[in-house]
Amino acid sequence: MSHDDPSEEARRRYLERSTPSAEALARLAATTRQAVWSPARRWRAPWILAVGASLVTAWWALRAEAPEVALSSLELPIEHVALDIEGTGTVAGTPQAPVIQWSSGRIEIAVEPERDVSLAVVTDEADVRVVGTRFDVERLHHATSVQVFAGRVQVTCAGEDTRELGPTEHVRCLPADLPGLLLRTVALTQASADPAQRLQTLDRAESMADVDGPTAAELLAHRVRATADAGDSDQAMQLARRYLDSGATTRRRELLTYLARTGFERQGCGARPDLEQAVDEGVDGVPQLLLARCLVEEDPERARRLADAAAVVPEVRDAPDWSRVADALLQALAP
Repeated sequence: MSHDDPSEEARRRYLERSTPSAEALARLAATTRQAVWSPARRWRAPWILAVGASLVTAWWALRAEAPEVALSSLELPIEHVALDIEGTGTVAGTPQAPVIQWSSGRIEIAVEPERDVSLAVVTDEADVRVVGTRFDVERLHHATSVQVFAGRVQVTCAGEDTRELGPTEHVRCLPADLPGLLLRTVALTQASADPAQRLQTLDRAESMADVDGPTAAELLAHRVRATADAGDSDQAMQLARRYLDSGATTRRRELLTYLARTGFERQGCGARPDLEQAVDEGVDGVPQLLLARCLVEEDPERARRLADAAAVVPEVRDAPDWSRVADALLQALAP
């Protein structure tokens, strides 16, 4: 009998030597739990807007035509108006009707009453007009918030009717077009903002008439992450499967990884179908490692190959928790 065709007895002895001991399996299980339930990142790639590139490029090019100037550096004073500035913008108009084009950050404004000064603050999302009042305008993550402290202001959010705000009242104006909503979605995600704000922005974006297939898929992928960050893993996993079923490819790798990791966290090796799908579609790193963990006793040879491949992936190699899982696996599977 040749070395390449071992007898059943030889194969039995080989499997006895290569199958991990109970003690090794216990150490491996503890190490895996520590990695899976640690606050390690579930999302591997930076969530940068990946569709509508020409649309977004044109949007930014349009904004770049008007350079931002620190309002506090302007020599022209605005009479009867007190400003507290933490951001950038420009000012135009006349002393009686100044117009502040606010670009980013926060500006608090107090207008002396009965001075015949009609001031306006304009952003991409809002138009705020006042006569004798004190209020605050903040532009952050492609949205404009207005808070009134005294007097009354008129606020016109982009695409909406004018409304009047009194003391202690507040409004947040969102972008009125799809490019602005996409930019806000990305900015909120990168800032790890409140999931409720992200979902509100996604609701508005998905209601736009010009949402095409690739854009809808991108919004769905962001909804998966916002829903997961809100703590609703069941709904997030359903949405992730919907994305995969759609045939979209841009976020496929991230969502395969999310399903594999979250499934294992919730079900252990009951999530093997998700692990197998991720590995079959070429997702390396953590899904390979978790699938190897599930195959330790059933197929130690395949488990070793998967662990060897995962151990050199930066996501595993450079993360202490996951590198410990890989080391424990390889130690348990050592001949």
